[in-house]
Amino acid sequence: MTMEVQATVDEQLGQKAEAIFAEAGLTVSDVLSMVMRRVVAEESVPLDLFFPNGETLEAMQEMRNGGGATFHTVEELMADLNADD
Repeated sequence: MTMEVQATVDEQLGQKAEAIFAEAGLTVSDVLSMVMRRVVAEESVPLDLFFPNGETLEAMQEMRNGGGATFHTVEELMADLNADD
């Protein structure tokens, strides 16, 4: 079940925020859901919201598409992280 939320914001503010969210691959609904999840988890209003940068977004998309490295142990992961690229 979902809940519909309606908000009224300044049009220019809403458009600018929506454009920033879109650059991060997010919708206004996605961001509101993320904020609400943090509010519930922390039982307070989060004031330090962060968005993934382009490199992180690419990595997230790669993983969604089944790509990226996988590791079976922490040692494998650490060896990869410490390897000279």
